[in-house]
Amino acid sequence: MRKIKLNLMLVALIVGAVSAFAFNTPEPPVQLFGRVTAPNGSFIRWEATSPSYSCNLASGTCTAQLQNNDPMQGQVISGTEISGKYVP
Repeated sequence: MRKIKLNLMLVALIVGAVSAFAFNTPEPPVQLFGRVTAPNGSFIRWEATSPSYSCNLASGTCTAQLQNNDPMQGQVISGTEISGKYVP
């Protein structure tokens, strides 16, 4: 009888540990998007940054994080903007 109780407690512990990790969804990775502009400075689109991008000294937003990592409809997350001119 004692062995059965120990086995049940062990099974309950294992099930609890597995379920604690099974429902833990990871955060999506942080993605930076560059603000592509026309020669006159007007906004064209957001594009995912490459490892070799740079931000030249200029006014405006160079890169930012967007909600849901969505360059088409995602809004800029406040406080993530880096100023300058995006150069891919």
